[in-house]
Amino acid sequence: MTQITAIKFTNFRNGEFRALHTEGVDFAKAITDKDVKQVVAAYEKSVQDLSEFMEASILETTASLVKKLDADRNEIYKSCRRVAQASMNFPDAEAAATGAQIWKVFSENPSPINMNQAQSTDVLLNIVNGLKNIGDEKLTACGFKVWLDKLEEVNNQFIATDETRISERAQKELEQGKKLRAACYDAYYAVVNAASYKAFEGSESCKAFLEAMTTAIHEKCQQVKARAVRKYNKKKAAENAANEAANEAAPTTDSVSTVGVENAA
Repeated sequence: MTQITAIKFTNFRNGEFRALHTEGVDFAKAITDKDVKQVVAAYEKSVQDLSEFMEASILETTASLVKKLDADRNEIYKSCRRVAQASMNFPDAEAAATGAQIWKVFSENPSPINMNQAQSTDVLLNIVNGLKNIGDEKLTACGFKVWLDKLEEVNNQFIATDETRISERAQKELEQGKKLRAACYDAYYAVVNAASYKAFEGSESCKAFLEAMTTAIHEKCQQVKARAVRKYNKKKAAENAANEAANEAAPTTDSVSTVGVENAA
């Protein structure tokens, strides 16, 4: 019976895994045996599912809590901006001067209202830090400290919640990716087993598939091996550079001896 080269797919990155199986589907679609064609269709579907998953944008519809916090911080920003503009008109000269400083911070930063969430976060952090530089005492005296505290609080809540969402999304993608790879793996071996049996019975198209896959696997394994070697060499080069730097920084025996002689003299 014609045998195909065994392969350890766990060493493959997703892109390498998909590339090999995309080739595999192309080879398998040339099989003419009707019994094998049935499992080829499932193999093609599994590779298509994996490809769609990998090509899909990482961005997702914003979670409801993140969306609410983003809306909340926009509203707080608008309120803070209105209060900041009005604070320049305090009857007390000192408070009005502080109000002018507050308004300057807002006027020097763009409005985050129509920006995407990441841009809004950066702008609001700039505003919060700019206001903090004015000083708590001045901000408290003119009544703006409570507004700053609220703006910082809701922005920090958004950042923390968004980071959690991204982490959960990454974990979900990892788990889904593993499931799709496993499905592709199973479908691939279903084709290989069916083609091997039919090749033993004399199917030339199945033999051609197995030979083509063996060649493709060999080439892909060489690429994976070369990548591993490059990674190892890069790591060793970094370690060697670090060791050389440490050796250069360390005092030599001669210099220590010289210092000892000079001190003794």
